[in-house]
Amino acid sequence: DTPDAPPVIDEESLIYSQQAVKVVPASAEYVATENDMEDKDFDVKFYDSKARTAYEVEVSKATGEVREYKMELKGYEGSPNAVLSVEDVKQIVLKEYPDAAFKAVKLDVDKETGLKEYDVKFSTKAVIGDYDINPENGQVVEKDIRYIGK
Repeated sequence: DTPDAPPVIDEESLIYSQQAVKVVPASAEYVATENDMEDKDFDVKFYDSKARTAYEVEVSKATGEVREYKMELKGYEGSPNAVLSVEDVKQIVLKEYPDAAFKAVKLDVDKETGLKEYDVKFSTKAVIGDYDINPENGQVVEKDIRYIGK
């Protein structure tokens, strides 16, 4: 087994992995598919080494639909500066989800390091979302999207 060898997965996992590929960037490479017996889902993992970003997509075994999408920028600790306002941060979410209703938008400050990031909780008719956003440049550094009714 060489490091460059493609992962070997069974046919059922492959079907669910193909659903997950549709929601991650093309630059993200497939890592693994985990069979989550407790939740009756497949957790399909991807990683984009250039962007240093990990993705996890939860696919329902029953329907084959994507139930949850997560992304995380690895190595991000926060920003020393909070340049963006709450309204600026809301606009970042609204670009992706124009009908977002905000439940909470708060600037979190790490007590030990003083580093900051915005935590944004919102919902639409189709999703419940939680974003962590760099308060200096507006980059979404962590995302958790749960699709309602799936």
